[in-house]
Parts: sequence; C-alpha cells; structure tokens
Amino acid sequence: MAGVTSSSLASPLLTSPLSSDAFSSTGSGLTNLLTWSEDFSNGAWVTNLVTVTADTTVAPDSTTTADTLAAGVGDGYVRQSPITIAASTQYTFSVYLKAAGAVTCGLYLHGNQSSTPESQSPVAVTTSWQRFSITGTTGAAESTVLVAIGGYNNFNNVTVFAWGAQLNMGAAATPYVKTTSSPIT
Repeated sequence: MAGVTSSSLASPLLTSPLSSDAFSSTGSGLTNLLTWSEDFSNGAWVTNLVTVTADTTVAPDSTTTADTLAAGVGDGYVRQSPITIAASTQYTFSVYLKAAGAVTCGLYLHGNQSSTPESQSPVAVTTSWQRFSITGTTGAAESTVLVAIGGYNNFNNVTVFAWGAQLNMGAAATPYVKTTSSPIT
C-alpha cells in the first residue's frame, strides 16, 4: 500500500513524567529529520487557520521556548514538509504538547504517494507536558512525508502549547534532539 500505514495509532505513545534523560543535543545515532523543532513560527512550518506565537511558555526542558498554537474555526494545522525519507521504512513523529485545559487535537504522518493520511490520531492534551507520538511505515514508492499537528478536523477552535517536534526512523520515539536550520541525521 502506498503511503504511511499505522502501527499503533489507537493509542499514541505518551511518555510521562518528563526527565532530563529525555532531552539530548548530541549523541551517537540520535536523529531528528525535522528542522526548527522548537520554533513553529519558522517558515519551515506551514500553518492553516492557526496563529503561532513563539516562546510563550516554559518548555519541558525549563527554557521559555514552547510556542502557542491557537487554532481558529475550521480545519487548522501546523505542518512540515517535504521531509526526505526512505521507502518501506518505519518512522515515528513525536511532539510535546500541553494546554490550559483538556483539549483534543490530532497528529498525523502522511506519505507523498497517498491522497489522505493513513497514519493519524487524535490525542488528549492535558495541562501537563506530555510527549505524544505516532508511528507508520512508508510505502515502497515513498520519497517524502509530511508531519502535522492538527488537520482532518482534529484541531478546531483550540489552543495548545507545543515544543520539541521530532521525526526519527524506528518504531518508537528516540530521545529528543533539538534542530534549527538543518536536520540531525
């Protein structure tokens, strides 16, 4: 099947409580295929019906680098694409989220050869930082993917705080690695 297929979307990974071991700026084998992983206001992140305000709250690593994502009425999203990947390979998209009150928003991982994302899931965001992830396997013809918070009516008239987006190869989220203008491969 072309596209990204789900391997565990019914219950996205949630890692909590947070520990300093979850964050790394270096390390052998650690990767993050996304750019600007802590700056959703950067042009690498495309928005639709979402206002992004940078550096508005304290992030899980105790720095004031988490962004506010305020979705209006409609099908809002914040996404990054295209991200070059290998075909027929498992990838995990993860991001830290919290909100002022309990809300639901969606995450998705979408291959370039499919018209709809096969790998999507709503997540229940609370007032505590939590790391959510979704995992999928790229199709044999895939060369790029996109990742998103929201979309497909899973981010409508809500506000969340976001930090630490990551895309890594494998069946689970690896320790978070910050990126700026270049991915860490």
